[in-house]
Amino acid sequence: MGVGSTGDGVIQIPYYPPLVELASSPDSFYFQWKLMYFAFRLTDPATFPPMVLSQGGEVAVLRRYSSAAKRLASTTLLSAKEEARIRVSNTPSGQVESVETQFSAHDLTVGFSAMFRQFFSDSEPASFSSARNIIGRRNREAGDADSAFREGMLKEWRSAHAKLLNAPLRVIALRRHFDEAGATDAPVQGEGGRSPRETIQIFNYGDLIHWGERRAAYDALGVTELDAALSRMEFLDAIVGLSHLYLGFSIIVDRVLSACQSE
Repeated sequence: MGVGSTGDGVIQIPYYPPLVELASSPDSFYFQWKLMYFAFRLTDPATFPPMVLSQGGEVAVLRRYSSAAKRLASTTLLSAKEEARIRVSNTPSGQVESVETQFSAHDLTVGFSAMFRQFFSDSEPASFSSARNIIGRRNREAGDADSAFREGMLKEWRSAHAKLLNAPLRVIALRRHFDEAGATDAPVQGEGGRSPRETIQIFNYGDLIHWGERRAAYDALGVTELDAALSRMEFLDAIVGLSHLYLGFSIIVDRVLSACQSE
């Protein structure tokens, strides 16, 4: 594995962004992994020691996770440039806000949300939690010379996932930057707001996947054009950050599968 440049000479990613070779826009993967690595310092997933799984059902779950991750990595939305630009103009009657957006088409967003849900929802049989629990359980049972190293890596990914469910990746990275610079009291925009987990649930179950129990909450996000644009960006930040974590974990899954396939 090589070293991916962040482009600013400050943060160097000591491995290629996971599945970057499948991205239509590799730069977007490098940008997200600059933030991911800075925020969490995740160990290179390709160094996860392989181990053999004997249960066919568990191997099937991991194979599904791996194949789904490759499809997710190649999606248009994950490489798209999504923007919301806000302009404030002074008029005789006061300030007027205007919003210009560049978002992916609705059908692309709906399709991506359905693919993303497989990893995000604990009720899905090949979710991130399911794959992580299988590997963790079998690692504890293995009790070999690499078990402690594997457990340490799994804890890193479990911790990063928990944090990304509660705060956007850019907020976590900026908070770490401020803390390391000694500015622990400096506020970070977006810190303490609605969690990514909640935002995703509102969008998925208020509009994108089901017009269901969250539809009133979804409608409340779009009272004004500005509110709708900012909420959409909040949703995109949430799913993109988590998606890259899921792609990264697929490398660990593939390491386990490599041993299973050799049996």
